[in-house]
Amino acid sequence: MSASVIVRRERRVDRDDIRRVHDAAFPTTLESGLLDALRADPGWLPRLSLVALVDGAVVGLLGEPDYYRRFGFLAANEPGVLSPEPAWGAYFQARRLVEDAPLGTFRYAEPFNQLD
Repeated sequence: MSASVIVRRERRVDRDDIRRVHDAAFPTTLESGLLDALRADPGWLPRLSLVALVDGAVVGLLGEPDYYRRFGFLAANEPGVLSPEPAWGAYFQARRLVEDAPLGTFRYAEPFNQLD
């Protein structure tokens, strides 16, 4: 029997676990540091920061574009969002949250510009 996955909004108490998941998934702490900077940025949207839990523990979900289609994600260019890097192709994905969502070239939040 497989464990069920629960997805919910991130809570402050999840942050250490989220850092551990990021640090285990990537060869450096760049990504977890970026997440800290994004949380401090005025553009942070906490309602869109989700965590996946298995047996109450924060886990990471990795997968191919087809995996995310079942959650309503599409290659971002399909609904009209252009990637800042065209080579990303189907890996740059979007999910429409409202009918009148903005279209055009995606721009990352300022903390991404501070990466080395």
